[in-house]
Amino acid sequence: MKQNRTYKNRLLSLLLAAAIGIGGTVCYAANTVQLPFCSPYTAQAEEQTAGEFSYSVQNDTITITKYNGSAASVSVPAELDGKPVTALGRYCFADNETLQTISLPNSLLTIDDQAFAGCVNLQSFTMPDSVTSIGTGILQNCTNLKEATLSKQLTFLEDNTFLSTSLEAIEIPDGVTNIGRLCFKNTKLKQVQLPSSVYMINIGAFAGCSLLEQINLEQVPTIEDDAFSDCVKLEAVTLSPKMTELSSAFVNCKSLKQLVIPEGVKSIDSLAGCESLESITIPSTVKAIYRSAFQGCSKLKEVILPDQSNYNVFQMSMFSECTSLEYIVIPEGVTTVPQWMLSKCTSLEYAILPSTATELEAQVFAGCPNLSMVYIPDSVTKIDETALGYLYDESGDLIPSDQEILIITDTASSAAARYAKEKGYDVLSRQDAQYGDLNRNGSLDTEDLVLLQDYLLGRSTLTAAQYFLADVDQDGSVCGFDLAILKNALL
Repeated sequence: MKQNRTYKNRLLSLLLAAAIGIGGTVCYAANTVQLPFCSPYTAQAEEQTAGEFSYSVQNDTITITKYNGSAASVSVPAELDGKPVTALGRYCFADNETLQTISLPNSLLTIDDQAFAGCVNLQSFTMPDSVTSIGTGILQNCTNLKEATLSKQLTFLEDNTFLSTSLEAIEIPDGVTNIGRLCFKNTKLKQVQLPSSVYMINIGAFAGCSLLEQINLEQVPTIEDDAFSDCVKLEAVTLSPKMTELSSAFVNCKSLKQLVIPEGVKSIDSLAGCESLESITIPSTVKAIYRSAFQGCSKLKEVILPDQSNYNVFQMSMFSECTSLEYIVIPEGVTTVPQWMLSKCTSLEYAILPSTATELEAQVFAGCPNLSMVYIPDSVTKIDETALGYLYDESGDLIPSDQEILIITDTASSAAARYAKEKGYDVLSRQDAQYGDLNRNGSLDTEDLVLLQDYLLGRSTLTAAQYFLADVDQDGSVCGFDLAILKNALL
């Protein structure tokens, strides 16, 4: 048996040697269900030591693999053993708690992943212009790092580069095209000047930069999700005219007051939590507005939505918790008014639905205690039981309300008219309405005139039904011209 094992071992050795001799490649079978595969055979560089540095030599160049010292100030040599130091290896200074300053040579070409990560007392960092590439997170969690200078040869800022540092300012070199994920997340940046070469800002790149007040993104066509989320002091943003999609890049930017969405944008993801945003104009190119797009924009008073031939996506909770929104005109092209679209809009008084609408889903207007008038065209054939006339209790449970709501429809035989009668709401059909009859007694008289005059002089208010009937010229507003028409009708 021993002789058989020896024979097998020799045979295996001969086969392995033969494999190495053919093209310098070792072929072996995986010990799982995977198919056999081949891997190039390369010798590993032997690690050596010089002073406080461990290093490896490959192709007559030096890679620093580990700093073994504890000095506060360190200077990386340009040469070791007569060979240039061209790279700092992965984790070579990582978690060094004594390092405060570092000097890097002009021979350096590469800084690998997390080379200085966790150096909590490192205060400044200067990257020589010889460096052409960096790995991920080279300075992440350097919590006391306030200043940094980047190589002018960089074209890509990798993921996590300055994550969770104290960086206050940075000059991004011209030529950088891409800012990686979480690159500047949770830093103390107050301002950023982006070069025109930047065309992409990745996920969470500036998220949590709580001191950042403004940024010009006019040259950046692609900004991914959460790129500036939780930048709570960001007030002003300029977007690129080349942008085609507005992602959830600015979620919870609580100080953002104004945002102009450029023509050409086809979809809007989310601006949820932008509680200082007062108005928004949606460009005519937008075909999709996604779930919770403006949820919690508590100061939003005006929304201008253009008419479209069709909206491919118009999702639930779009304007939920927009507590300052007083009215809304849902644009032509929308067919389904989605669930919770305007829920908890506590200041909402009236809404106008488009002639393309066919359905009101559940709780569209739930939690709107001041809602007094809704125009629902005859095109709407399906209205959920909870679409109107419900509030939320302290536990968030749905409860019926006793609020008075006027439903305006096209004809007295519409689904909206039937729904209003079932719910006990007042209903007016545009077909049968007598404009100017504010007291709804079936004729125009001086009482109607006095009611309209007192309203225009600020002496009194009008109910939703009265306001609708006061629009004598049916132009969507009540003004002195309506009063003049009514006076003329009474003469």
